[in-house]
Amino acid sequence: MRKYTKYPLLLLLLLTLFACSKPKIDATSDETMRDSMQAIAKSLPEEEKEEFGKALQAVMLFTGMSSLGKGKEEMQKVIKEKLHGKTAEDIMEMAKKIQEDVKAKQGQ
Repeated sequence: MRKYTKYPLLLLLLLTLFACSKPKIDATSDETMRDSMQAIAKSLPEEEKEEFGKALQAVMLFTGMSSLGKGKEEMQKVIKEKLHGKTAEDIMEMAKKIQEDVKAKQGQ
């Protein structure tokens, strides 16, 4: 009988872990990307929403600029690949790194 009591506990643990995971960008389509970015923004405290929006713009702009001359569809593909699976924290960290890289290049 003890053998079967482990499975519900394991299932409960797994559900708890998945429920606590942070929302991520789903860039499999334009619609899922838009919806997932909105879900991420809604999940953030008010003070982080603006920071997330600015960071998202910076990452998308920088990524898009790095693929200039490749056409609109290729640029969108590169941006989606860069953002897919990322959390708000990931995006904000990416934006900070971009900012640091730009400052370093300006200082050379």
